[in-house]
Amino acid sequence: MRGIRLEEIIRLRDTRRQLFSGAPLPNFLTNLFTLADGIRRLALRESSYRPLYVIGLTSALETFLRDLFVYSYRDRQDAFASYIRSRDIKIALAEILEIQSGEIDWVEYCASTINFQSLVECDRAFGALFEGGSWSKAMADFERSVQVHGRTGLLKTPEDWWPSFDQLLQLRHRVVHDANFRDPIASEFLQHAEANVVVIPQICNILWSEIIHGDHGIFVTDTGVPAIFLIDDLLADWEIAEPEETT
Repeated sequence: MRGIRLEEIIRLRDTRRQLFSGAPLPNFLTNLFTLADGIRRLALRESSYRPLYVIGLTSALETFLRDLFVYSYRDRQDAFASYIRSRDIKIALAEILEIQSGEIDWVEYCASTINFQSLVECDRAFGALFEGGSWSKAMADFERSVQVHGRTGLLKTPEDWWPSFDQLLQLRHRVVHDANFRDPIASEFLQHAEANVVVIPQICNILWSEIIHGDHGIFVTDTGVPAIFLIDDLLADWEIAEPEETT
């Protein structure tokens, strides 16, 4: 009989595979489109729906980071070996047997031990992929040419992305664990947090495409620069198409 953790790992793996073979960014944009097309419209008009939108945004972000961990370390086994050496991972004998049987793999198991709602823990989790061992520094140094709404320009990581995410995650914790929560959530805060949630995973995806072979779902314009989607793009009449198979 499987343990609770193994059941959860398998459920997450199976739902990940249902969308674009697990590619993190297309999955994320699809999840965000579903969210934006539904609860967002209500949340911007009525404050009573804003806690639900906070939960939705943080869920999309957490899922993206978890998927990114699994996707990237499967491709970079050298970095994964460094990650394993840097962590004190406790595992039960029954879980080792499940891994050895091929039911799950080591990357999926390690993902289950990480709190992707903690940016500090995410920084440690992704550090082995970057020179200097710091995801947050790579994000802070990010500056690339991108195209937004058909216009090309330089994109830098917003300076406040870390505290903005931290505030959003703390608010999510309060909303989920206290049904009596009635503090007002300003629409300005929500829209600012939303803008960061939309853009930061796309910045991550560009960084990852540079350190891992393959495009990993990156969207490139006909001018050869990455395309960045904003929330208005997600509300337009669009869909992500699966790439055509070549023979």
